[in-house]
Amino acid sequence: MIFDALYLFVIAHISTSLSPLQSIYQEIDLFLWLHGKFPSNAVEQISALSMKQNTIHFINEALHKADKLSLNHDYVSKDMRVKRAWSNEKRESEINQPVD
Repeated sequence: MIFDALYLFVIAHISTSLSPLQSIYQEIDLFLWLHGKFPSNAVEQISALSMKQNTIHFINEALHKADKLSLNHDYVSKDMRVKRAWSNEKRESEINQPVD
């Protein structure tokens, strides 16, 4: 399995964001889904199920401390930057167009 228990524990306790835990959960979930489609090693499946439960536990712990977590995915600010950049590009292209 990609992640061992110690790695998961360290990520959960030093992280100030849920993003790393969410990524780990998604990878474990994908692994288990693929394992369901293409069964291979039962030991790996048991390990992944255990890791999934631990990840859920750490996510729940982090949610209880949510007031201390930062949001690393501020979509509103990014959207405003993209709109501003698009508006500037459009304005520059209108200025640079030859006049008939």
